[in-house]
Amino acid sequence: ESVLSQTVKNTEIICVDDASTDNTPQILKTYENKMTVITNTENCMAGESRNRGFEKASGEYVIFLDADDVYEPDMLQKAYDKAKYCGSDICIFKEDLFSDSIGNRTNYAYAESIMQDFGKRDFFSPKELSDMLFGLWNGWAWDKLFRREFILETGLKFQNLKSSNDGLFVHAALASAERISLLNEVLVHHRLGNGNSVSNTRDRSWE
Repeated sequence: ESVLSQTVKNTEIICVDDASTDNTPQILKTYENKMTVITNTENCMAGESRNRGFEKASGEYVIFLDADDVYEPDMLQKAYDKAKYCGSDICIFKEDLFSDSIGNRTNYAYAESIMQDFGKRDFFSPKELSDMLFGLWNGWAWDKLFRREFILETGLKFQNLKSSNDGLFVHAALASAERISLLNEVLVHHRLGNGNSVSNTRDRSWE
């Protein structure tokens, strides 16, 4: 619902049903006129599902969203506006955390002085942060908007792993970009304590 409530209207929504065994297909049926649904015949895991979704995408910019987060209504509009204005390959924004209630959120521990500095700029190069680039942001994709042609040019794909499949994709993209923009504001609320979240399987897929 938070995706469908975005203020920017010219969007393409692609939902990948990764061979779900619950009532996901029935739920998606009620949204069939609002999004494209890709149904995997067997469980491919999140990385390959993201790759399949990206192959169908035709937009100027893409973002890879997960089912366990909540998005501010102007998330895509703000990220797109800054990325487009600055000619950025990637636009990053901030998150906060919640467990039981979206109304009871806690801050994520960012390096605030750096966030303020780079948030005031149109864009920056990864070379400017080469000693800390991989430590400032997590290796997940749902707080970053990517220029689609940039991803095609780099040939980046998500790994076919059960967990942490986005780490290589995100960090390689950050290192490969010419221009990265930062929105120093919270636009996504990340849910903690979801037992079904892929992030909770890392201890069972350490490799």
